Amino acid sequence: MPTTSQKPAPFFVYVIESPSEQDIYDGRSEGDLIRQALCLHNIPCEVRTAISKSTFEKAILSGLSEVASKYPHSLPAVHVSAHGDSYGLGLANQDVVRWEYLKDLITPANSALEGKLLLCISSCKGFSACRM
Repeated sequence: MPTTSQKPAPFFVYVIESPSEQDIYDGRSEGDLIRQALCLHNIPCEVRTAISKSTFEKAILSGLSEVASKYPHSLPAVHVSAHGDSYGLGLANQDVVRWEYLKDLITPANSALEGKLLLCISSCKGFSACRM
């Protein structure tokens, strides 16, 4: 088990999840599980729930920088948990974020980080994100 005297992690994890209606009803959250696991290793983690395209955009465009300001000497690992297909991510309210649009959303952050933004996709057909 890590001790509190360890150096801070060189990265933090920012989870954006879009759970299904049933997941919300049942209290299931991939983000909560990730946060709990990372907490055991003193790795900072923040979770945002985005059920629509507008809240997903907000999570990327303003949420990421808000969280990054808490960890100024750490790089972000963005973990997106949502339904998906070969065209993009399907959000809880049935909005779709196409892979090309996700690229447009994350490009400014990736540029500001000199290409060091780590993006993880947890969805069906998430490998399709490589087309970005």
